[in-house]
Amino acid sequence: PSEIKSPVSPASIKRLPSTGDLLLVWNDHATIPASLSARRVPLSTAISKDDGKTWQSIKVLEGNPQGWYCYIALHPVDNAVLLGYCAMSALAHSRVTRVPVPWLYAGKPAMISINRPPVADLFESASAGPFTRLETRLGVWGAGDGHAEVYSYARGKGIRLQGGTDRTVTLTLPQAAASGMLSSFGVERFTSAAPYALVVEVLAETGWQTVCEQGPDTPAGQPGRLKVLAQGRRASQFRFRCTSALGAIIVPGINLHGYFND
Repeated sequence: PSEIKSPVSPASIKRLPSTGDLLLVWNDHATIPASLSARRVPLSTAISKDDGKTWQSIKVLEGNPQGWYCYIALHPVDNAVLLGYCAMSALAHSRVTRVPVPWLYAGKPAMISINRPPVADLFESASAGPFTRLETRLGVWGAGDGHAEVYSYARGKGIRLQGGTDRTVTLTLPQAAASGMLSSFGVERFTSAAPYALVVEVLAETGWQTVCEQGPDTPAGQPGRLKVLAQGRRASQFRFRCTSALGAIIVPGINLHGYFND
């Protein structure tokens, strides 16, 4: 028995001719957020030097949280391994990746700190439905009557700004933070129907200032990470304003630290 967790899809295991060790490729769910527990992500690799009793050099090859990595074929070639697998949109796409054997044994790459708070499960304990005040470990979210709700869907839980004109949600932090922390979130347009405009603002001494926008060309049905201008600007209050047919969902970003993230 081993400690490997892969509850959704089967693992693929092959002995590497160049080293004699076992290579495992699977969906590593050891530390995955609850919102991804039913998804076939990430595409992970590990090495065993004792015929599968223990595994080392565990890392993520492909880490897009919206991916779908499964049905993995392994074929060693010289000092590399060819991986063939389904990728991204369920079974609609396939991919072949050449992975050098030395990469499989190397340690995890150093992670670059960009001062993003961990928010993957920020709304998991919140009750679904409308709210005017919502307390989370990050800060307090506020909204007018009928402006927002905690929304549960296939990608987990988020805050949905309702359809209408200038629907608004504010986030108040316990202390000021750089506006770059907003890049921990994504916003998913709810429908392609017009109109659609989203503005994210910070409260400065001179009033509200725009740091991020989404316009009518924003695709629907997929969360787009917020691209924040002037990331060093510090504030304790942030505001999301949306004019749309059916609203938009503020969703926590999830970083699975993949070597590739599509």
